[in-house]
Amino acid sequence: MEIPPENCVMVGDSMNDIKAAKAAGMPVVCLTYGYHQGADLSKSNADVLLDDFSQLPNFVCKSG
Repeated sequence: MEIPPENCVMVGDSMNDIKAAKAAGMPVVCLTYGYHQGADLSKSNADVLLDDFSQLPNFVCKSG
C-alpha cells in the first residue's frame, strides 16, 4: 500500500502485537481485553491502552 509505518496504527490485544508494531515502526493501540495471555498490558510500551474498542476513533482522530 506504500504507506509509511508512522502513518499507520496497529490495534492489538497482546504483547506480541505491541512488539510487532514497534518493530515495524508504527504506533500501537492495545485493548485491555482479548488474547493477552494474562499479561499486564499497563506495563507494556503501547502508545495507548483502551478498555473498549469504541474508544478507538477518539484516539485516531486526535493523533491525526
